[in-house]
Amino acid sequence: MSCRKLRTRVVTTELPTSPLVQRPRRHSRKRDHGTVVFLVPAAFLIVMLLGSIAADFSIALRAKHDVTDVASAAANDAATRALDVAWLESSGQLRFVSSDRLTSIVTATIDRQHLHGVKVLTVDVFDDTPPGSPEPRVAVHVTAIVDYIFAKMVPGISHGSRIDVTVRATAKISG
Repeated sequence: MSCRKLRTRVVTTELPTSPLVQRPRRHSRKRDHGTVVFLVPAAFLIVMLLGSIAADFSIALRAKHDVTDVASAAANDAATRALDVAWLESSGQLRFVSSDRLTSIVTATIDRQHLHGVKVLTVDVFDDTPPGSPEPRVAVHVTAIVDYIFAKMVPGISHGSRIDVTVRATAKISG
C-alpha cells in the first residue's frame, strides 16, 4: 500500500449579516481623554464673566433708580418749601421766593441722602414754570457716576456708568 497524503481544504464562507445583527465596533477613545479637562474651565470662565456683567449692570440700574428717587425728593421739597408764603396770602397766587432758595433746598436734600457707590457730579436747579401758568414748577437735573465692581478688573473698558436724571415738581393748591 502506498501512502498518499490526502489533501483537504477547508472552505468557510461567511454569511452576510444585516446591520441590525452586526456588533458595534469599538472605537478607540484614547484620543478623547482629557477633552473635558479643557472644556470645564472654559465654561466656568464664561459663566463667571456673564455673571459679573449682569452684576455690574444691575448695580448701575439700581443706582439710576436711587438717583431718580433722591432727585424727586429734592424737587418735591423745593416745590413746597421755596414758595413765597407772603405773596400767596396777599394775592392768592403761587410763586417761588428765589432761585437761590430753590438751589439751597435741593442741595440740602441731596446732601442728606446717602447714595452707595454713587458720586454726584452736578446738580442743576431751575424754575421751569411755563409762561402764564398759575402753578410754579421746579426742575432738578442730577448728573452722577456709579462705579462698577467687576469691570475694574478688565483693562480697556469703562469702570463706571454715567447717570443723567431730570425730574420736575409742580406746586399746586389743593382744594
